[in-house]
Amino acid sequence: MNTLTVEINNPVKNFKPGDRVSGAALWQCESPEEVIEVNLIFYTTGKGTPDSEIVEVLRVDSPSLTGRVEFDWVLPGSPYSFTGKLITLKWAVEVVALSSGDTARTDFDLTPDGREIVLK
Repeated sequence: MNTLTVEINNPVKNFKPGDRVSGAALWQCESPEEVIEVNLIFYTTGKGTPDSEIVEVLRVDSPSLTGRVEFDWVLPGSPYSFTGKLITLKWAVEVVALSSGDTARTDFDLTPDGREIVLK
């Protein structure tokens, strides 16, 4: 099994539209991977069909067995993160080893004022 990690530089992990999310993706693979991708995504969980969308991609072709790549993206204006009774929308940076399908991600919130939105 591969060991994948995402580190975000902001320890609070609350952002506003237009803020920068930066950090590093690290990996240690047992066997060669064709591609490592680092993705900026948002996704939903809860009732109904889960949904996700990739907003930005950083691709590392023919990576070494152990590696690190830094990312730095400007966050878009929407959609906002929220937690509701039936559905939750979160943002994340994920690292994916495409050949093995192994993934790791670190979640964060994207809201107008940098505070979590809780719907009742």
